[in-house]
Amino acid sequence: VAVEKAVDEKVPDEKVPDEKVPDEKSPAKAARVLKDVWELIELAGAPAGYGRMREYFIERDGETLRQIESVLRMRMQRLGQKVEAAIFVQATFHAKGNMLDFRTETDLGGQAMITTGSVKGQHLEMATEQGGRVTTQRIRWSSELHGFFYEQRLLENNPMVPGEQRTFSTLVPIFNCVAKTTLRAGDWSSTDMLGESKEL
Repeated sequence: VAVEKAVDEKVPDEKVPDEKVPDEKSPAKAARVLKDVWELIELAGAPAGYGRMREYFIERDGETLRQIESVLRMRMQRLGQKVEAAIFVQATFHAKGNMLDFRTETDLGGQAMITTGSVKGQHLEMATEQGGRVTTQRIRWSSELHGFFYEQRLLENNPMVPGEQRTFSTLVPIFNCVAKTTLRAGDWSSTDMLGESKEL
């Protein structure tokens, strides 16, 4: 898989379209975009899809919140047939980084699955809709657990050094469960990136 990224760190006047609003009773107003990252996904040297991650501030009920969303679209062969897969993940965070709510949409070529969730006290309440059927789930939640995109934000704000190890627990998109992740940083190595070599 080859990945190419283009980052626009600050765009003061750009507005984010009102695409998804987790809480319809409390609509959010879009604010300036903080980051807009595109990825080109290649399989066997051929383009197979793209990914996009956006980060921006929104205003909801007079409070400034940070929202991050990720879109992944791919075309692939499954049992000899062409399949288009799409995954959308969106999460809203308080200023201190604690997740407030989220929405995921998954379409892997069959019935789309939509999950919404919100933190209420010491619990995370989730509802999943697929094929007209809605199921609910409630799990314990605390400040020691982290929401979506935690790993990306952690490494971006505080990159690891060779030999370092970090362990944390995060919510896993689509599976809607908490899992423990351990990262171990190896030595710098030369990596091919779309025709050029970089030390990563």
